[in-house]
Amino acid sequence: MNPTSSIEASLAGAPSTSMTGNAVEIRGLTKRYGSSADLALDGLDLTVPRGSVFGLVGGNGSGKTTTLRTMLGLNLQDSGEALVFGEDSRRLSKATRQRIGYLSEDEFPYDDIAVVDALQFVRGFFDEWDWDWCDHLVERLGVDRRKRLDGMSKGQRRLAEVLLAVAPSPDLLVLDDPAIGLDPSVRRSVLWTLLETVQERGTTVLFSSHILQDVERVVDHVGILHQGKLRVAGELDEIKERVRRVILPGHSAPEILEGELGREQLGSEVAIVTSSWSEALADRFADAISVDRINLEEMFLAMSGEAMPGEAVSGEKLSGEKLSGEEVSR
Repeated sequence: MNPTSSIEASLAGAPSTSMTGNAVEIRGLTKRYGSSADLALDGLDLTVPRGSVFGLVGGNGSGKTTTLRTMLGLNLQDSGEALVFGEDSRRLSKATRQRIGYLSEDEFPYDDIAVVDALQFVRGFFDEWDWDWCDHLVERLGVDRRKRLDGMSKGQRRLAEVLLAVAPSPDLLVLDDPAIGLDPSVRRSVLWTLLETVQERGTTVLFSSHILQDVERVVDHVGILHQGKLRVAGELDEIKERVRRVILPGHSAPEILEGELGREQLGSEVAIVTSSWSEALADRFADAISVDRINLEEMFLAMSGEAMPGEAVSGEKLSGEKLSGEEVSR
C-alpha cells in the first residue's frame, strides 16, 4: 500500500474545518469525589467548536482530567450535562464513540505486546480503519511498530500511545496531557506538528496540558481551569486582547475589578490582572502606572496566587499609557 497516495486522497475528501456547530458542549458540570467537601468541577461551562484546536490548561488538581473523563462518559457527573456531537456523554452511541480518539493520562493497559499488535487490538473497536494512515503516522511519529511497549523509554511509549489514539482518524481527538515524558524538541517537532496534520483532516482537537508555552504555540482556542472552575475561555487571540495586567497606585485600586483573575501587592502599588479590559476601564484608570498585555503563563500565575513577573513576558508593555478605543477593540 502507498501511504502517500492514501493520505492525499484522505485530505482531498476531508471535511472543511469551517464546519459550523460545536463538537463539545458542557453546561453546569459538577463533580465531587466521595465525601470530599471540595468540588472537582464546580458548575463548569465549556464549548469546543468543530475544527478547533482547544487547549485546556491548569495546574495539578484543577479539574482537567475530570473534565475530559466526564465528557467521555468515563466518570459520572453529580449535575449538569456534557454533549459530544449533540449526544449526552452518559449515553453515547456506538457510532459517536467511533468518532472519538482518546489518549488517557494513564498508560496503555497492555505492555507485553508490540506496537503493531496494539494497533490490531484498537482496530477491533472500529468499523472502519485505514492502514495507510497508520503507516503515515508510524513514520511521522518515528515509532518502531515491531517494538514491545514495555521495552520503550517513557517518551517513546507516550508517542506510541499517541499513535493509538490518532490511528482511527477520529472526528474528535481528546488528549490528556500528551506531552508527558517528551522532551521539548520532540514536543515541538513531532507532537505539535502532528496536531496540525490531523486538523487539516477536519479533526477537532481537545487536549489538556500544564506546559503553557507549548499550548500558546498550537491552539486557536483555550480554557484556563482553576479549582474546578473555568476562569477564562475563548479564542486565544481574543483572550489576549481583553486580558491586561494593570499596576495602580494603592489608593486608587478598587476592592474588586471587573473580570479580576488575581492581584498582588507591590509595596504601595497593586498589580491586578483582569479579563474584562475595555475602553471604559482605560478611562477609569487613567492614572495607571502601567498596563501590560500578558501571556497564558502570567494569567495562570495570577489565578494561582503565585508572584507575577514584573514585566510582561510577551514584551507588549503599554508603559502606563491609556489605550485608545481603537486599540481596545483590535
